[in-house]
Amino acid sequence: MIAFEAREANSEGAGSVSLHDLIAHALRHNPQRIIVGEVRRSEIMPMLEAMNSGQEGSMCTLHANSPTEAFDRILILGLRGGLALAERAIHILVGMAVDIIVHVRKRYDGQRTVRFVSEILEVMPPGDTERPAVNRLFLPEGPGGRAVAACTPSPAMLARLETAGFSPGLVDLRPSGGHGNWLRA
Repeated sequence: MIAFEAREANSEGAGSVSLHDLIAHALRHNPQRIIVGEVRRSEIMPMLEAMNSGQEGSMCTLHANSPTEAFDRILILGLRGGLALAERAIHILVGMAVDIIVHVRKRYDGQRTVRFVSEILEVMPPGDTERPAVNRLFLPEGPGGRAVAACTPSPAMLARLETAGFSPGLVDLRPSGGHGNWLRA
């Protein structure tokens, strides 16, 4: 594992290291995974480049109010960061680059802040609309808005998940008293 860290320029304006530079440098190492801790501004451009570089397993965190709003957030960050593509082209790029969106919520339970998975989307290239197509795998229908299995991943995604070590037996696909299907921990 090799860790890289971007940094701002010093007070004389020298020494900056951009995420774009780091992604290019990381790709020279032929990595199996590229993980970007947080995408907040123009970092989306090198992240999408990394995700579309043929490397498996890229991942990043992004702030959005819902998993479907993540597409708008990526679009806004891309446009704000100078990505000179039409909106449809950005959505196609995202549909080709992103496989799964995992939405995490946080709630204060009176003693501490608790984070939990509330929804998981499988992402595919745009179909009939401008936006990427989605398969809503887990919905926020469990207690407190926790994720509940809604449907099976596409056959291609299920095969990729199984290759990565996911066991379909972890998902109880039987109805459970009106609460849906549970992801076993």
